[in-house]
Amino acid sequence: MLRTTAANTTTTTKIATTTTAANTTTTTKAVTTTSATTENKRSLGDVDSNGILDAVDASKILANYAKYSTGTTTPTEYNSAVCDVNKDGYIDAVDASRVLAFYAHTSTGGKLSLEEFMKK
Repeated sequence: MLRTTAANTTTTTKIATTTTAANTTTTTKAVTTTSATTENKRSLGDVDSNGILDAVDASKILANYAKYSTGTTTPTEYNSAVCDVNKDGYIDAVDASRVLAFYAHTSTGGKLSLEEFMKK
């Protein structure tokens, strides 16, 4: 399982001003937006990080394969860790097929983890 953690908190305050033509009325309203990045847990094959390995993840692996196979860009270390399901050093259709096979396994009541399933 790959974990990334960020502890940054960002607060943004915006001021809204309203002006009318005849009488000048200024309304000031502070809008505060706070966002904190929380721990993001992604496991092998779970590209969309929803905790379920399914056809969506396989599709995203194929999309990454198409993007990286052109040679114009290379996968990040993070994408390699998540998408390279069979750990052969490549993100390709084999990885997507493994995710689909595992999805079929779990959909029919299988209880193995992806790592255990890959050993079979």
